Amino acid sequence: MNRTYDIQTQESTTIVSVVGDFDMSSSAVFAIIADLSNEPLGRLIISLERCTYCDSSALTMLVRTHKKMQRELLLVVLPEDSKCRRIFEITGLTKMLRVVPSLEAAIRYEGVAA
Repeated sequence: MNRTYDIQTQESTTIVSVVGDFDMSSSAVFAIIADLSNEPLGRLIISLERCTYCDSSALTMLVRTHKKMQRELLLVVLPEDSKCRRIFEITGLTKMLRVVPSLEAAIRYEGVAA
């Protein structure tokens, strides 16, 4: 399966949408997220709405990004019915990361960074 992504910017928000698998072979997506986490952003939204598979390397990338963006806001879009939801729940990442159920909820999110 092709691993693709989309990037959108809306004011001070950058949205990276993962399409298909999000795993070790997703080096292009990993590189984009790593580069963005080094830039001063208002917030970064990583949407997994169209993600069909997520492995531990993707989870590690999200945790590292979360730690790097201490003063800024990282949101992960993960619908309740997502195929990736269970791995986030088992690892406790639904409590560590700011996980929202939809892209609309992420855009409306008014919380502040940690």
